[in-house]
Amino acid sequence: MHFTEPRAAMGALDVFEAAIFAEARTIVDWNARNKFCASCGGSVHSTWAGWKLTCSTLLPWAEDTGKKPCATATGLHNFSHPRTDPVVITAVVDETGDKILLGRNKKWPKNFWSCLSGFNEPGESFEDAVKRELWEEAGVKVWNVRYHSSQPWPFPANLMCGFYATANSNEPLRTDLDNELEEGTRITQQEHREIAASAENSNPNANPDAKDVKSTSAPAQQSSSAPPFKIPPLTAIGGVILSEWAYGRAGPQPVNPKLGNL
Repeated sequence: MHFTEPRAAMGALDVFEAAIFAEARTIVDWNARNKFCASCGGSVHSTWAGWKLTCSTLLPWAEDTGKKPCATATGLHNFSHPRTDPVVITAVVDETGDKILLGRNKKWPKNFWSCLSGFNEPGESFEDAVKRELWEEAGVKVWNVRYHSSQPWPFPANLMCGFYATANSNEPLRTDLDNELEEGTRITQQEHREIAASAENSNPNANPDAKDVKSTSAPAQQSSSAPPFKIPPLTAIGGVILSEWAYGRAGPQPVNPKLGNL
């Protein structure tokens, strides 16, 4: 038995074990970060084995003389529940279905490329988040946004939600909008299959799709024998949606933007 870096360990766990680890790490991290009531500033105490936090001023023996009751004592708002931060990650396919958009974050190694992603904002649907993120990061207008699958990523509490969307590949890409994207490119299905066939891509050491701490979540630098172009492994949701597209399992792509906004 030995300790190891958790992002690297996630790549070697099966689905069941990865889910247990994601749940445990998220709950531990949430309890460690939240020590005080967001309403009155009083300390909180753990209930339900760490699944809920309650303001300590509500305890029968709390010394609250001369203080107003905490607002969390009213109604059903007296509990604080573990949070989950959804992130949309999108495989943007052109109208022919044969090209896909990849980007390289400035924090990543120069040979690593992945799908574009970003956090959901308050009051925003997943579909709107996909459209906004693609426009903000690359100046790309997308339509026909459709969900594929998701992956818990507990660094600290992300839920990576994978989508497909369609865009016009003739429109130029921009990297000067939010200063996050170093460069963008488009590859074909055959190019993806050739890259994925490399043995280097079968040994993941991180999930670069997660956007919590970019400086530490990016993959480690590759050796001189590594391929000049690297993509996410199948242990990351980005690798899954890219692979499904490359092998024709992502479904047909629309050819007319007027088919709809989603």
